[in-house]
Amino acid sequence: IPRDKISELHGNTYRVVCQRCDKEYHRHVNQKRRTIGAKITDIKDVDVSDHPRIDHRIGRKCTKPGCRGILGDDIINFGEQMPLGPTRLAFEHAAQGDLALVLGT
Repeated sequence: IPRDKISELHGNTYRVVCQRCDKEYHRHVNQKRRTIGAKITDIKDVDVSDHPRIDHRIGRKCTKPGCRGILGDDIINFGEQMPLGPTRLAFEHAAQGDLALVLGT
């Protein structure tokens, strides 16, 4: 399936993105996420007091010449905003499609 025909609303475990230049990389399986001690407290209408804030950084830097930005996963976790671009694309696909295949963990 061509990538432009897929709406990954909650991100992709195997993709990391440079937070400075948006260059995408394939994530190695042995990389792990880190959580930081702060709690999410600014979300309305949802009790997230027991959910730690997720630090999306993976501990690597961008290899694009002149960038060296921080790499982070693009996974959307509980309490985080859905990305506008993929959400818009999902609505466009839903309006045009005859079938929706929804996959997840």
